[in-house]
Amino acid sequence: MRLTLEDIEVHFYKEPNIIDRLSLDIDGDTLLLMQEGGGKSLLLRAICGLVQHSGLVFLDGCHLNLRDNLVSLVLEKPVLLEKKSVIKNINFTQNVIKKHEKQTKNDEILAKFDFFQYKYVKVKKLTLFQKRVLCLIRAYIKGSKILFLDDIFKELKKEEIDDLKKYLSFFKDVLKVYTSSSTRDYRDLGLEVKYIKYGRLHDMLNRDLFLAKDCGEVCATSVNKLSQCIDINLSTEDIELLRNEVINEDDICFEKKDGVCYVYDGQTGDLILTIILSNY
Repeated sequence: MRLTLEDIEVHFYKEPNIIDRLSLDIDGDTLLLMQEGGGKSLLLRAICGLVQHSGLVFLDGCHLNLRDNLVSLVLEKPVLLEKKSVIKNINFTQNVIKKHEKQTKNDEILAKFDFFQYKYVKVKKLTLFQKRVLCLIRAYIKGSKILFLDDIFKELKKEEIDDLKKYLSFFKDVLKVYTSSSTRDYRDLGLEVKYIKYGRLHDMLNRDLFLAKDCGEVCATSVNKLSQCIDINLSTEDIELLRNEVINEDDICFEKKDGVCYVYDGQTGDLILTIILSNY
C-alpha cells in the first residue's frame, strides 16, 4: 500500500505556508518527525480532507476517496462525544458508516482492548490515555486501511505507551502514519522516519549515526542550560541559531572532544553548531 502526497500546501491569510508544497511517498509504517507547532495535526487533517489545502493525495495511484471510509484519524486531543458513554460513541461510529455490513461484536472488541469495564462510562470521565484507546477501538471497528496517529504517545506514562503499542499491533495490514516531535517512544516500532521542517521534507544525514552512538560521552540538555554545561558563554547568534534549527529546544545533545563542543539536535542527531572551547 502506497500513500502519495503531491505539492500539499496549507496556509492561513497573510501567514507563511504551514505546509509548503510537501511531496512524499509512504509505503510502510512511518513517523513524520516535525517541530512542536510545526503543523503535525494540521498536516494530518489536510490529508484527511478536514482543512482546506491545495495539492493531491493518492492511495496506490488513485485519488484517495475519503467517502470510502479507508482512513481513521486519532488526534492528540481526541474528538469524541464527551457527554455520551463509551458504547454510545462506538454505536455512533457504526451508524455513520453506511457500508458497514456486519453487526460488530462490541463486547468482544472491548475485551480485546481491555476496555469492557468502561462500556457505560461517559467519555468526559476517561483519562487522556483511555480516550486514545477508545479512538483506536472505533478505528478497529471501522476497518480502515490507513491509520493516522497524531502524537499518540504524548503526555502518557511508560506503561500506557506500552499498552497502546500492544493495541496498535492488532491493526494487521493497516498503513500506520505517526506524527511527533520526538523519536524517543517510537524507536522500537521499526518505522521509517521522514523529517519535515518548515513544512518541507528535509534530509536527516546524521540521524542513523547519532542514534547508533554509545551515549556515554554525549550529554543531553536544553538550549538555555548549554552555556552552564559547557562552561562558556554562547553568543546571541549561536543561541538564536539553535532555537531556529532544533526540533525541541529542551532536547539537544552535546559532545566535548579535543577542545571542541559539538551540539546536535536531540531528535534527529543533525550537527547544528560547533564551539571552540577557550579553556581547553
